[in-house]
Amino acid sequence: MSDLISRQSAIDAIYDAFSYAYCDNCEKHMDEDLCGDCHRKYQNWAASRNVIENTINSLPSAEPQWTPCSEGLPEEHTDVLVIFRYDRNMAVGHWEKVGANGVDEAIWYANTGDGWYLSEREPVAWRDLPEQYEDTQDA
Repeated sequence: MSDLISRQSAIDAIYDAFSYAYCDNCEKHMDEDLCGDCHRKYQNWAASRNVIENTINSLPSAEPQWTPCSEGLPEEHTDVLVIFRYDRNMAVGHWEKVGANGVDEAIWYANTGDGWYLSEREPVAWRDLPEQYEDTQDA
């Protein structure tokens, strides 16, 4: 199971957790008149909300991102999702280093479901493969 949640879901969950910080007389609603203690709690919470929201929104994305091949390649022989120049087709692929006459270059192998083949197309970007699906009902 993935632990990914949206940033907004995290912010909403934190807001909900703090909504119970008001006394019974204030009925836990911020839009009605609050007693002195609850009013101070609200003011402190309002100031903290911006800090929490900005902090969560500044976190890097946990979702896989495309990496341009010009910025770096995955580890050699590691299967990744590859997108190719011109036709923008995708395939599972990996690369290996080959050299001739003292010049190293990367060649890519791709698998589009029919087996592995030496790719003649130029990859432009890659990203990690997702986790393998596990059917929990058969477990």
